[in-house]
Amino acid sequence: MKTFKDRFLQLLDFKGVKRASELAKICNFTHSSARNYMNGKSEPSFENLLAIKKNFENINLNWLVSGEGSMLLESNNYNIEEGNALNIAAEPGKDNLQARIKDLEQENKMLKGVINKFLGEDNGHNGKSAIG
Repeated sequence: MKTFKDRFLQLLDFKGVKRASELAKICNFTHSSARNYMNGKSEPSFENLLAIKKNFENINLNWLVSGEGSMLLESNNYNIEEGNALNIAAEPGKDNLQARIKDLEQENKMLKGVINKFLGEDNGHNGKSAIG
């Protein structure tokens, strides 16, 4: 089974990032943090995982963290940011918007659990998420 480092390097190769200095600049990491992630000496904090997600669009964090699923999220051209949900709902062929939103909410809940487990924050919290 591939390690986090293996998946992370696969992601960087896919995105054309070759050096730690490039990664540091893209994600606003320190150079040493970027280098440590790339050589497997450490793994990103929750905040840095979010920076990776933000700066490498369509990346499946569940895949990156746990190896489950595919590297890229499905591209369904859904853009619900900045109030675009109404525009999407009005477009022909977008009858499944509510179902997609439900799927995304479930994926979000699952990812929170995976990240909590990955960060070791699931222990001793009586089932409460440290993320929200």
